Amino acid sequence: MNWFKNLKIGAKLGLTGGVALFMLIAVAWLGMRGATTMNGLAQELGKEDVPRVGALSALINDMRNYRTLQLRYVIRLSQGDREGAQKVRQTMNTALEEAQVGFESYEKMIIDPKLQAAFDELQSQWNEYRTGVDPALGLAERGRFTEAFQRVDVQGGQLFIEKVAKNFETI
Repeated sequence: MNWFKNLKIGAKLGLTGGVALFMLIAVAWLGMRGATTMNGLAQELGKEDVPRVGALSALINDMRNYRTLQLRYVIRLSQGDREGAQKVRQTMNTALEEAQVGFESYEKMIIDPKLQAAFDELQSQWNEYRTGVDPALGLAERGRFTEAFQRVDVQGGQLFIEKVAKNFETI
């Protein structure tokens, strides 16, 4: 360290400034490199995952909406409100169509075979849910409200949770 003490003040300031400038350039280079990497990852995420997650979220919402409308339909019929039940039925049919469109939209975005398998399972379980619950709507139309409500609310809820909702996390 004696050599540093022997330097003139101008040389000491120059050397210290040079070291600081070198460190500044190194930190800036590392920061730019990290920012470029993050930008690439963000673009990749934006192209693949974000639209897929948005489509899945819309599909889940449509499926839940359909289930809620089934319950409302049975309740309206049990209250003797045929006109209100018909409006709910029309809305329910629209919700079912939206769910079908959601299934088609999401399926186009799947690129991973594991996700495809999980999606196929979800679609199968959605159809199983509908097969188990949709006939209950006919029961309500024939005035068998208790049985219809039991199938839509209790059995339908179990089917929906056990068969459909468990796949939301997978896909």
